[in-house]
Amino acid sequence: FGKETLRKSYRTQGQLFGPLVNREFYQGRLDIEPSAAEFNGLSSLELVIVDGDNRANRNVTASTEAPIGEVNKVIELITDHVRNQPEHSLLVVSASPVEVEAIDDALELELQANTDLREFFEKHGREKFEVTSLSDLNHRLADRIIFSIGFGRTPQGKILSHFGLLNEPEAKRWLANMLVSARYKMTIVSCFSAYDLPEMRSEGATEYLPILLK
Repeated sequence: FGKETLRKSYRTQGQLFGPLVNREFYQGRLDIEPSAAEFNGLSSLELVIVDGDNRANRNVTASTEAPIGEVNKVIELITDHVRNQPEHSLLVVSASPVEVEAIDDALELELQANTDLREFFEKHGREKFEVTSLSDLNHRLADRIIFSIGFGRTPQGKILSHFGLLNEPEAKRWLANMLVSARYKMTIVSCFSAYDLPEMRSEGATEYLPILLK
């Protein structure tokens, strides 16, 4: 029957991170209209740096996954979204499956204390709220995505060069999938900025961390 290559995005609201996704993952082959924010020179990316409780507890574990401060910040952002923008769908993604579980557990405690928030988590149909790992994110769209890196610092304050699923061979595809899943806004929660990152080998999708964390 022959074949046709689809190159144009017909999203009526534009494509958040369109230029980045097109340049880095599709070699500029796509025809993407800018989002309203990009057209007006505004950024749709919010970067939240966690300063407190961002180190591994040497008395409990040597792992830097799921730092308490980052989990708490994500819960704060979720509850703020539910109270102030409940009409917008929300999705939370992390590069650490351990952090996904920690956020789920912390959110359940939050909902037990604030039962008035529960209604939001049953809304939005196919865009119903979810906390998922980068690798488990499948064909989703949401008005807003919170991407929690999921890794903090060592007890000495250092940053390791391994970032969970971002180091995996399939990570570029997973990251691209997440970026195109955000309709209006993406909030990245991290215990470090691009300027704190150590020198790393190009592995998985770690090369894109400095771009996202600037």
